[in-house]
Amino acid sequence: MTIRSHVLTAALAGLLALAPAATAGATATPTPPSSTHLQPKNRAAAQRIKVGRAATDILNAASTTVRTRVRGCDIKPGFDGTHTTTHDAPSPDFVNAIAALRRPATPAELAPAGGVEAILPGTTYADYRRNVTTASGHPLTIVLGRRKAVNVVFPARCLDAEHAEILKHLKGKPGAVRAKTLSIFATFRKGQEAGAKAPEKTVDGVYLFSDNAGGGGADFAYFKTHGAFGSIGGNDSSTVNGLVPDGVATVKLSYAKVVPRGPDYKPTVYPSAVTLTLPVQENVVSATVPRSAPDALDYRMIWLDAAGNVIDDVTQS
Repeated sequence: MTIRSHVLTAALAGLLALAPAATAGATATPTPPSSTHLQPKNRAAAQRIKVGRAATDILNAASTTVRTRVRGCDIKPGFDGTHTTTHDAPSPDFVNAIAALRRPATPAELAPAGGVEAILPGTTYADYRRNVTTASGHPLTIVLGRRKAVNVVFPARCLDAEHAEILKHLKGKPGAVRAKTLSIFATFRKGQEAGAKAPEKTVDGVYLFSDNAGGGGADFAYFKTHGAFGSIGGNDSSTVNGLVPDGVATVKLSYAKVVPRGPDYKPTVYPSAVTLTLPVQENVVSATVPRSAPDALDYRMIWLDAAGNVIDDVTQS
């Protein structure tokens, strides 16, 4: 069980470019607000953060020890890194939801793909790759795939070994650290027990890529109600790319001036709120947003049809 201590993540965010340090004798440029520069709200919050990080370090150390030293406990992720392609046809739901898939593929679209697309989990539908262009002229590529949703379950004896290792690390630690560590592990173990009972299944997914900039996507069931949106950029400006189902003519994205950071961190305050109204072309949109890459996905999204009627009010954060 590896725990990430960072408070925020973004599935499709690019690497964040950190602002350079000011040189001696120079005037420091104010750092743009972003999720990479978080400050505790107060002393109590700082203490809770400190306790949480200490718990995370102990859990990770115990997990590493068990996975490397206890036979049979080095459990691999459900996706082994193997990527394949197929000439099978995807589910009709795919084709009925995205207009670009219903036209013939061009020779370029049928050419063997590589690069970032080859890291997708599972299998991609080789005959259903489509190159599209947003209304703003930004080229994107739609890719369809399927993967097995495999539950990564650790044997009970491995969990027992990890619990014993955690107790070793907790000797002499403050009560708050002990309580936090054991609470997180108990939640993890409960999830493992539930995962052991869940059946494996094959999941369809839809992905969106930008040339030389990576991309990502979503399971198809999620896509139908939320679209597939991703961002890439730096601290103060990012590009948001999105794919939506048929029937959506306009995407309206609204960004708040104040972005909450949870109970322990001060909120981020941007110069102003931002609203973008993006026309959909070939099921895709793209825009530059004055936000960091993670914050560019913290929006209120509304879908409108060709007549300007609201189809759906999608909230993501």
